Amino acid sequence: MRKVLKRVWPIVIGTRLFEVGALSYRIHGRPLLKDFLDIVGAIGLPLMFVANGWLLARVHGTAESTQTSYAALWFRFVAGIIDVLSAGVVIMAVARTAIDALGSAGYIRGADRRLADFGTSAEQWAIALFSYWLYSAVMESSPLEATVGKLMLRLRVTDADGHRISFIRATGRYWGKIVSLGTFFIGFLMAVGNDRKQALHDRLAQTVVIEV
Repeated sequence: MRKVLKRVWPIVIGTRLFEVGALSYRIHGRPLLKDFLDIVGAIGLPLMFVANGWLLARVHGTAESTQTSYAALWFRFVAGIIDVLSAGVVIMAVARTAIDALGSAGYIRGADRRLADFGTSAEQWAIALFSYWLYSAVMESSPLEATVGKLMLRLRVTDADGHRISFIRATGRYWGKIVSLGTFFIGFLMAVGNDRKQALHDRLAQTVVIEV
């Protein structure tokens, strides 16, 4: 029974998250709660699909336990979506709650307009970029060796020898993704053409993403 639960829990969780997110259409006059439910549902939807692929890979996998299995690009992409949405929940909730509270207290003007235009200013995007860097670097250099999305899909970020990476190296890997983006995503597609499935930012930071 435990083996079955270990295999199907991502599908169950993904389904439940999507069901909770579907309740957002019933919410009126509560923008924070509605946005939160929308993001929860957005996390659950890709998790349901990727969980099925992960389950099939586990059931039909024939690799030896001593052999390192490197994560496929599409698997990492879905983990990245979950990470962005997960971090976005916290950043959005904190920022919007602060704007709403300061507006109600009379410290800022036009709080309603700021909330309506939330996510469109350069300052807010800069805060999001900085916050996501801190989140990624801390998580990947921690004993967990993975962000929330990677943990959910049982992925880990290590150095080329399978050891835990430092905060500096995790930072280099994060900002290296900008280089991968700047090459019109060719830097990401480089993961398809090598045995260790390293994208450009992985090669720059000398890291790999493995399945556990």
